[in-house]
Amino acid sequence: MATDEEVRIPILVDKPGLDRSSSCSTFATLNDNGSCFNPQRAYVRMLDKYPLVTKMLTSGVLVAISDLIAQLVEARGYIWVQRTIAFSVAEIVFSAPLLHVLYELYERYIPAVNLRNLLSQLVLDGVVAMPVWLFVFLVLVSILEGRWTLVEIWETLRTKYIPSLIVTLILTPVVQSVNFTVVPPKYRVLVVNIVDLVYTTILSLLAHRSGDG
Repeated sequence: MATDEEVRIPILVDKPGLDRSSSCSTFATLNDNGSCFNPQRAYVRMLDKYPLVTKMLTSGVLVAISDLIAQLVEARGYIWVQRTIAFSVAEIVFSAPLLHVLYELYERYIPAVNLRNLLSQLVLDGVVAMPVWLFVFLVLVSILEGRWTLVEIWETLRTKYIPSLIVTLILTPVVQSVNFTVVPPKYRVLVVNIVDLVYTTILSLLAHRSGDG
């Protein structure tokens, strides 16, 4: 029996046939050197060290996945790679940086610590930021897809902007009410990215319905 002076420290002893991977957590994997690699912790470290770059890359990957899902739903029999790249690039160079800066400004000047501030954030986000974002996003995607003439851009906006904006205005208040009050600031872009797996699928379908390609 251990006395008060004794301190017992558990150690991991290598034995033949011992499965070291069992010492890793559920979401961790075992590296070649025997240490555990946890992708969730690695992502958080990257988010802390390189917040903007991490959000940009995460956004680009997730929006590409959502557009591929949209194309599979459309069941055209082929994948239009340029379209997926267009959505991904637009997300990386425009949407993610915009949201990164926007959410930091919200948190700095009108943090959602009371109902008044929350409503102010929702109004700014839904009435000002999102309509402007959607306008620029559709223009950028049109250009990246090769539809860069004024006539083609105007046609994109004329046929796609209002339906896409309606979807945006329906989803934004619900998602952002939770995002601005419950989610820590550094994870808010990620939450939007996850919701985008559904939202961007809908947006992609709206932006390319009726055989537009």
